[in-house]
Amino acid sequence: MGNEITLDEDGADLCIHCLKPVGEHAAFCIHCRAPLGFLAGSVSYYSVIAEGFIYRTAVQQPKRLSVVIGVWVIFGFMAISGAFSVYAFHLWAEYYKEWIVTYFQLMYGLYFVIGVSGIYQCTMNYLDYRNQLRIDREQGETSSESE
Repeated sequence: MGNEITLDEDGADLCIHCLKPVGEHAAFCIHCRAPLGFLAGSVSYYSVIAEGFIYRTAVQQPKRLSVVIGVWVIFGFMAISGAFSVYAFHLWAEYYKEWIVTYFQLMYGLYFVIGVSGIYQCTMNYLDYRNQLRIDREQGETSSESE
């Protein structure tokens, strides 16, 4: 299929993300929702779901600083464009009907909130991950010194 591996003696396919068994012709893992095979990237509906999985994984489990920087770039542009658009519709309010201005301000305000929350969650998860690595390293050093 593509992004699965076969490890058990029965020949069942396993997800490369969570290593749990998946169906023979599955496009996504039923356990972790990771995209499997070529369908996830070629069919438009599946590619949207696969892209969402990539964003969720980047925000929830960043293990490298480059991933955090990438999230800052992607979600930063989203937040900046949302804030700019809310302000622009405030300035242009006299040219549009009130409900149109309110609708677009709410929509772009949501872009701003999603962008800022993505940046915040990714950064905090990365800092927690680095802190846990430091704690594990210190515990490993103290246990080797006591032996």
